[in-house]
Amino acid sequence: MEKSRKGLGHLKALMKFLGNPKELEGPESFYLKLFLYLHNAYQMQSMAIWALPQDYNHKSERAPMRPRLVWFQGAKRPIYKALPFQQKLERWEKNKGLLKAPKHINLFFSLGTFGGHRYYLDAKVPTKASVFLELWDYTREYLENMFLLSNRLAELMKVKNLVHIDDISGLYNQRKLSIDLRELIQSHTQSHGQFSVLFIDIDHFKDVNDNHGHVIGTKILAELAKTMRARLRDNDLVYRYGGDEFVMLLPNVDPELAKKIALRILSDIRSRPIVVDGGLKFSISVSIGIAVFPRDAESPEEILTIADKMMYEAKRGGRGRVCYAGEVLSMLKSETPARSRV
Repeated sequence: MEKSRKGLGHLKALMKFLGNPKELEGPESFYLKLFLYLHNAYQMQSMAIWALPQDYNHKSERAPMRPRLVWFQGAKRPIYKALPFQQKLERWEKNKGLLKAPKHINLFFSLGTFGGHRYYLDAKVPTKASVFLELWDYTREYLENMFLLSNRLAELMKVKNLVHIDDISGLYNQRKLSIDLRELIQSHTQSHGQFSVLFIDIDHFKDVNDNHGHVIGTKILAELAKTMRARLRDNDLVYRYGGDEFVMLLPNVDPELAKKIALRILSDIRSRPIVVDGGLKFSISVSIGIAVFPRDAESPEEILTIADKMMYEAKRGGRGRVCYAGEVLSMLKSETPARSRV
């Protein structure tokens, strides 16, 4: 009875540690939280998640299949050959996912199926965790439910994110720009940092649509989006604002670096003709305007308006150029604000 009470207490502790399911961002956050619990509670040093096709049957298949490593935490990346993994499937299947050794307990069981694959948890915990395993069947069922829930939450997040994706370019859209720009201003205000906004417009794109049609124009936009994405750091963001206009947000980037990045983008686009429909080749140029927070503006509307104006200054200067707000700010302050952007 005492062991059962302790086992129930450990199960409650596990449930409490994993916390509110709404806090789980997906399966990887579930794996990490589970590992942290087992590591903190029982000094477990490593854990791995493996996957096999859902329709794979190790009892009937002639050739063993090597599992795919989905996630692991530990000092060394685990490696499984096909035959040992199949033997492990058979061995632990008879022991309900548990096998006790003198110094540790092996945990190996199926978390469940999702997306056409079955996922397995593979870990070792010290023998002191035996109290935790008193209610193993309940624990395993709880973990299976959490695994399924975390995957469904991840799928829901993907659907939710589609609202912020532009269909043509695959980039974020204007709605997402509005959200991210406000968050960026808030975070950089708190950290007293600066970030740069690049407003990009394709030169003479109307001529492309008029002469070759909007289908070709759409394909050019998609290819151009790839070129711009390739120039970004992991924390940079790029959006299709509408038509042939794009916006980039560059966190923690000062005016000098912003100009270098803009010039590299301009050079890349100019030097690499876009080929669509297997042979149609287009030489594209863009005009880029730059504004920096908080040096040039302190609100979302104002910083986009200034970057927009700088883009038009680049066009007036001959197109295929970069224009930075700091170089002509005195002129801008005397003008009426341009189009509202957010």
